[in-house]
Amino acid sequence: MEFEGSTVLHLGMSDGDVVFEIDDVIIDGRKFKVVVKVAQAYDIKIDNAPSEAVSMEAADGEILEFELTAEGVFSIIEWCNFSGAGKSRSTKSYRISGRTVVSTELARTT
Repeated sequence: MEFEGSTVLHLGMSDGDVVFEIDDVIIDGRKFKVVVKVAQAYDIKIDNAPSEAVSMEAADGEILEFELTAEGVFSIIEWCNFSGAGKSRSTKSYRISGRTVVSTELARTT
């Protein structure tokens, strides 16, 4: 799975799990929508600072780096805010550890 350049559609918490919904993930040369869930997240760090939760920082996020391990995810996301008077961008890193990591292909997009 190739995540770099993909779009974050959703990033949030659900019953102690961290859930990423990502569009345009490349699998075998085709683009898919994928959900990655870090089950029972016990360690969340955003820009190396401990955090209790994760959420969308803006309506649009682009994955610059995304690494899956058996116990978690490391990701760097560039958030783009296109609303208001101007466009703003910010970049954040996420290191999330949990009991297990599950990825599910939802639909082929192209």
